[in-house]
Amino acid sequence: MISSIKNLSTELSIELELGNVCNFKCSYCFPGANTGDKLWPNVDRLSTALIRYLQTHNRKTRLYLVGGETTLWKDLPEFCKTIKSAHDVIITISTNASKSLRWWNQYGDCFDAVHISLHAEESNVDHIIKVADLLYEKEIETNVDVLISPDNFDECVKLVELVHNSKNKFPIIAKTVLIDGKHNYTDVQLEYMNEPIKRIPNMQWYDKVRRKPRTTVLLDDDTIVYNDNYFALNNLNYFKNWMCHLGVDIARIDHAGNVKGNCGQMVNQNIYTDDRFKIQPVVCEQEICNCSGEMCVTKWRIDGV
Repeated sequence: MISSIKNLSTELSIELELGNVCNFKCSYCFPGANTGDKLWPNVDRLSTALIRYLQTHNRKTRLYLVGGETTLWKDLPEFCKTIKSAHDVIITISTNASKSLRWWNQYGDCFDAVHISLHAEESNVDHIIKVADLLYEKEIETNVDVLISPDNFDECVKLVELVHNSKNKFPIIAKTVLIDGKHNYTDVQLEYMNEPIKRIPNMQWYDKVRRKPRTTVLLDDDTIVYNDNYFALNNLNYFKNWMCHLGVDIARIDHAGNVKGNCGQMVNQNIYTDDRFKIQPVVCEQEICNCSGEMCVTKWRIDGV
């Protein structure tokens, strides 16, 4: 039984929810992530508030933009340029890549990294390959994350193989689909998921464009973990009453500006209403951890719990 996790990254990681307007309706999507009732923010108000929050931490920041479908926000390119001009930040976008090739050719350079999610229920795999090939040639860190649903497993695996037909050799990653923080994979499916990287990229390209450090987590038994899926697949994502670096090394900022976790736990900060931010770990109140990034953040068991 582990009692501490130390994430070796020195960067602040912020996931920023821009809205929940999406043109896909995937059955396994997070609750409320595609209902369209949280419209896009005012770009000036968000930029001012976020810069103040990031500068309080005073650390190089990895800003991960999520939706909804982020590219549907018309002010997204302007927002990225404003933030990058004010803070040492690497901007990563999560996208279904459904925008046109023309859009990606015009605005792809706004992002340091693009994580393309491929969904068997909705995606056009040929279009995704073209977008990823375009970003590869623009020397933007790019990977295709294939969501592997246990209920549609064989079709999802076929999509992994289809992406191998791309012109360029970018990473292909099999991503877990969790419902209420738990997986429903069979033993055979688990064997496939235990190695998430399904294509190693052209390393000359990858070493040049890479912006995201490899996940490196040190456990208290001196085990080093490199796999984002490790805790969920081994049923180790139970951290209730642990101290957690939520709000210190990693956080999610929701549409209303609240600083919290993907689990919903609040840090009792709001980028729009607070002038000062207290940077300190929190006691986990959640029965189960749902987010791979938060599973891997520094945390430790409280003595006697």
